[in-house]
Amino acid sequence: MEKKNQRDYCRELIRKNEWKSAFKLAKGFDMIFSKEDIQKISISYECMVGNSAFYKMLGYDLDDIIEKSKNILLEYLKKYDSKK
Repeated sequence: MEKKNQRDYCRELIRKNEWKSAFKLAKGFDMIFSKEDIQKISISYECMVGNSAFYKMLGYDLDDIIEKSKNILLEYLKKYDSKK
């Protein structure tokens, strides 16, 4: 899938609140998000696929990171929608 289609599909997933799939795509958008944002999105995705115990062991507040990741993607969607 080419990048533009991935971005369109990611925005569609965000609109549908399909976070796991949206995080999976968005963690590869290094031209859009900062390194810190990518890290949060990646951790959120990893937690949703069953690796949450590892990140808890490292001391991460997983609920906070997932909520921040959702907000990052919602802001991305808001910026895109405002350009239309």
